[in-house]
Amino acid sequence: MKKLKWIILFIVLFLFLHPKKTIDHFFIEENKATETIGFIIDSQRPGPTVYIIAGIHGNEISGVLASSHLESLKIKKGRLVILPEANKRALEDEKRTIPSLGDLNRAFPGVKKGRDVAELAFAISRHIDIMKPDIILDLHESKHHNTNEVYALGHSIIFADFEAVTIVEDIIKIMNKKIKDPYVYFLEEKEGTFNWEMTNRDYTVLTFEGTVGESIDNRIKEQENFIRIVLNYLGMF
Repeated sequence: MKKLKWIILFIVLFLFLHPKKTIDHFFIEENKATETIGFIIDSQRPGPTVYIIAGIHGNEISGVLASSHLESLKIKKGRLVILPEANKRALEDEKRTIPSLGDLNRAFPGVKKGRDVAELAFAISRHIDIMKPDIILDLHESKHHNTNEVYALGHSIIFADFEAVTIVEDIIKIMNKKIKDPYVYFLEEKEGTFNWEMTNRDYTVLTFEGTVGESIDNRIKEQENFIRIVLNYLGMF
């Protein structure tokens, strides 16, 4: 009998010290033309919640592919909320935006009743409010590496919250180790963008801009590297 009690105690302690992660799926705009699906990885341990969103623009696929592969990721604490195909219709057409819908990245925070893209932006914003993330990673790609030219934002992190400058500088410093082409950061100043509007809702948002001009394998690795560096910085990976 005593042996049985010790076995039960060992099992209870093991489960307490090694909680099994859970994976749940969620729908955005379920049963609508803009329906998309995401997943939540919960470590079952207290810690930060990180929301990862990709595919806001349909021709920026590296973040989509990188975030879609995260379902098997093991995290030490906290939760990962991942929406890999935010703008699924644009992704299916392999276009930045669909003219009949408009630009999702200019539609935030959206409206409950309106054009499809505005309703999609509203549904995403609402889901983020439910999840209450400590930080949001917004994955994008640019045509060229960062310069002063329009659309030349690749190899950079964009943010709009001045209080986030320390974490951005720390992450940039880590990312720039042993590379010749350093990452830089920019301040977001465009109203209606996901970054700007979520920052105005008191969330810390880091928009990562990869570069389309590189091979798809390198582009995916670049996005994965950014995600892992942030999670490691937060003590989650």
